[in-house]
Amino acid sequence: MIELKTDQEKETARKVEELLREYPGLKEIHNNPKLTPFQRKMKAIPILRGIRQKLDQDIKHVAKLDERIKYLERVKPVADLWPEWKKLPPKLEKNDCSRLHQLISALKLQYKYMPEAIKGGNPLDYPWDEVTPFVVEHDWAAAFKNATDYNEGSFNLPYERCAFEFRISGRSVTVLAGQEDDEHEPTYTFYIAFQDFWIGGGPDEKDDHPPAFDFAISQIKAICVALDAEVATRNVVRASEGVNKKRVAEGREPFYSYHVVSLARRIRVANPYGGSGAQTRRRLHFRRGHWRHYEKFKTWVRWCLVGDPDLGFVDKEYRL
Repeated sequence: MIELKTDQEKETARKVEELLREYPGLKEIHNNPKLTPFQRKMKAIPILRGIRQKLDQDIKHVAKLDERIKYLERVKPVADLWPEWKKLPPKLEKNDCSRLHQLISALKLQYKYMPEAIKGGNPLDYPWDEVTPFVVEHDWAAAFKNATDYNEGSFNLPYERCAFEFRISGRSVTVLAGQEDDEHEPTYTFYIAFQDFWIGGGPDEKDDHPPAFDFAISQIKAICVALDAEVATRNVVRASEGVNKKRVAEGREPFYSYHVVSLARRIRVANPYGGSGAQTRRRLHFRRGHWRHYEKFKTWVRWCLVGDPDLGFVDKEYRL
């Protein structure tokens, strides 16, 4: 009488058949009548070990795909806010702290799950420790809008790598600005925060870039000129070493010390009357910064504020 197999035995036999079909090496061992059960086991161990390693790799791959899907599902509604924001007229808002650590953390996460969307390459390779953040609190470009001899002329960044941080039209905006050397124009990469997802771009994008990009660049120029002409000073807000030590131990990005640009209490104005006669009074204006070249060296002639500060050059926040 034929003994019927249990459901569990049938399922085990089915899995064995599938395994033997997928791995011919095991089938050859299993069907070889010359091998003892012990010999079959010893020959099968390397093959089974390889199967196990492949299964572990597949499990890890599936887990990574699952993490990426969850990440994309979380950021897609946020990314959809970008087309509407880029149409808004730029409005500078109150900004009271540096968010550079948030940007770095977000970029590293984005590079992990969607590297094709990252501007500027792998954020792990970027020299963040060489970046000096500037938190922009005031509309410097508006303060200079009526100045003569201001719109033209080059300017230099305060440091080789800077991060200018803004609040524009309800969003945190960070502009990474770099300058290879003093005679080259600065380059810019923009990042706009939508919750914990930052969208990157640049002023040379093929698509029409947001008006906020040009607005931010105008602020950067105004800040650099104001510092060069000693109209403004920079105050450093230092990050706590103790807090940063704890954050690093927890695997989080440290806070960054940052600069805040403020109006100088005493403005240095060259030749307040702008001429040789005491009766000559000229509206406050700039003398442009420029490079002066000599036979064997060059020197930077700094921007200079010239004229009578009582004659104007004002906005609702500053009297320069």
